[in-house]
Amino acid sequence: MTIKIRERKPKNGQIRLYLEIYDPKSNKKRTSKSLDLYLYEKPSSSQKKSNKEAKDAAEKIRSKMVIDLALSNNNLAELSEGD
Repeated sequence: MTIKIRERKPKNGQIRLYLEIYDPKSNKKRTSKSLDLYLYEKPSSSQKKSNKEAKDAAEKIRSKMVIDLALSNNNLAELSEGD
């Protein structure tokens, strides 16, 4: 299974971040999950910091999903219950 961060460019000038989840074992091989995080398409100097924070948050979410998935695939889900 692969989880990647992707971007969609809507009409309002902000780029929406989402996760693309690829599971070769599933009937529906690709799914996506919106992160409700946005980037500025043409950021000013103050907006660049916001873009970096949004990208960092998206990466943390992706990493947590990968870890949770690995634990559940190996029947170790009880290890993550201490969060």
